[in-house]
Amino acid sequence: MNIYILAFALVACAEAQTTGVIAYTRALDGAPPVPVQNICTVRVDGSGDRCLTTDGLSHNPAWSPDGKRILFIHDSVLSTIPPHQETEATRSHHPTEVSVMDADGRNRRVIRVIEPVIYSAAWSPDGETLAITAALARKPAESPQVGLFLMSATGKGELRLIRRNAWTPSWSPDGRKLAFTVEDPRGWWSVHTSNADGSGELSLGNPNVNNGSPVWSPSGREIAFDQFTDSDTRQQVFVMKADGSAMRQVTSDSAWSCAAPSWSPNGEHLSVSCRSAESPCGAGIFSTGHKMPECNRRVFLVSVLSRPTALPAKLFDHDGAMASFSPR
Repeated sequence: MNIYILAFALVACAEAQTTGVIAYTRALDGAPPVPVQNICTVRVDGSGDRCLTTDGLSHNPAWSPDGKRILFIHDSVLSTIPPHQETEATRSHHPTEVSVMDADGRNRRVIRVIEPVIYSAAWSPDGETLAITAALARKPAESPQVGLFLMSATGKGELRLIRRNAWTPSWSPDGRKLAFTVEDPRGWWSVHTSNADGSGELSLGNPNVNNGSPVWSPSGREIAFDQFTDSDTRQQVFVMKADGSAMRQVTSDSAWSCAAPSWSPNGEHLSVSCRSAESPCGAGIFSTGHKMPECNRRVFLVSVLSRPTALPAKLFDHDGAMASFSPR
């Protein structure tokens, strides 16, 4: 079959089986993936693609449980000048504000400022609590350390530390558990779960490879996550039972390194955020001193019910990452 006909057939099949809206982060056309980014939404059939923010300082969208609002991280200027050298172009791009807006982009407001940096945030199923990964100093003379914290969705009150060196939190559908990524030792990542208060922590997945970004399925019976599969240069997306058993791979295209899955409401599809993987790319520097080329980032839709496909449905041909399925 002609590859273009095959691609069309896969997209048509995906559209026929699921509906919904995906929020994602998009860089300006022709610009590098960071730091200037906006939050956009698109339907799973690729239509209705539009940006909700235009200031270039908004990213990491996460839907409210009722699908009516979007939680996101907003960049700002630090109140204390950081020790490293800054330029006018970068000084405003510090992720310090937990913000929220309506699903159409209206009624934006900041609910909490956390310095020096916020990495991600997730809404509890009852809408009352936020799980946040941030770096902050718990005492005046203490250096900032990364931790997973719980905070009231109003933004008020104290942050409650759940786990040090924990990232990318995801709530179970009943709100009783959290899944997250743990870095221990430094540079080594693994999927963990615990009760919502941090007790009963378990390590899941393959202990011999780096994996992370876990997210619970709508039924609570499975967890999707990403895992390095090619000498720590490429990631692919996997699904396992909530106890860590029955692991299976759901993406396998060698041209793309895919991560950060998000479940469709019916639990049959995942949105995945992928970057080009045919050659090294990113924000780093080669040993020769030359800057790495910017990565091409795209959002794909993939079925969890079929075998891994080498050609999942790509939603658009412009920049996109950190995709999140609306729960409604």
